[in-house]
Amino acid sequence: MLWCTGNNFRQQAEKAEVAKQAIEEDTSWMPDGFIKYNNELAIGNIRANLQCTKRSLSCFTWEVLPRYGCNSLSADWTLLDKNKRNVGYTTDRTTNVKAGQIAVLQVRFTYGGDRGASTHDISKMICN
Repeated sequence: MLWCTGNNFRQQAEKAEVAKQAIEEDTSWMPDGFIKYNNELAIGNIRANLQCTKRSLSCFTWEVLPRYGCNSLSADWTLLDKNKRNVGYTTDRTTNVKAGQIAVLQVRFTYGGDRGASTHDISKMICN
């Protein structure tokens, strides 16, 4: 039978916390120009997609990099008008993204008008 004293238990817990922080702070899997979204995903270039943008439609592409790979990768964005009011949402998803493979997700929204969006903000990204 294994017995842990209060001191031994505390030391083991501290070691586990240090290891957890090291994993959370590790960015070695991300290329330059990417920012960490969470421990599994990083976001790269976010840019307007001029081929998609037409009269009242606006499109942005997001590069998303999974650390371990995703059977399904999805993202939801909140759409905001010029006064930062929530006027809707949009979503995009892709499948079978390998570890270290960049996926391109696209935000599409109508802008202008009373309920038109002028910008977007990431709500969530999920890698399953």
